[in-house]
Amino acid sequence: MQSAAWPISNSDNKSTKTPVDRISIRSFASTGMSSTEATGPTTWTEGREEAIRKCVLPLSFESHKGSSGRVGVLGGSPKYTGAPYYAAMASLHVGSDLAYVFCAQEAALAIKCYSPELMVAP
Repeated sequence: MQSAAWPISNSDNKSTKTPVDRISIRSFASTGMSSTEATGPTTWTEGREEAIRKCVLPLSFESHKGSSGRVGVLGGSPKYTGAPYYAAMASLHVGSDLAYVFCAQEAALAIKCYSPELMVAP
């Protein structure tokens, strides 16, 4: 197998062309650094836990299905059923208890087949 030539920088910060036989991909865990340390702080990483705790309320023993919110998604057509499905599923993943999809009659069966967690109303 013939190796390709890729520009890589050497210690003098000059770009040279060196044959590369293989590319090694390592996780941040193998370097001993977190991804935040490797890339530096960003707007999202600074204070992320505190922001999430302010948005997500603690669960209560008195809570019941629907007390954490209900979401209704209006959309879909016979050809395009994915967008309302993904929007409703995203609402469930971020903490909503109930997700309703209001769609065209022709799209209802397809969306119902995607997930039993959604309530589909044609």
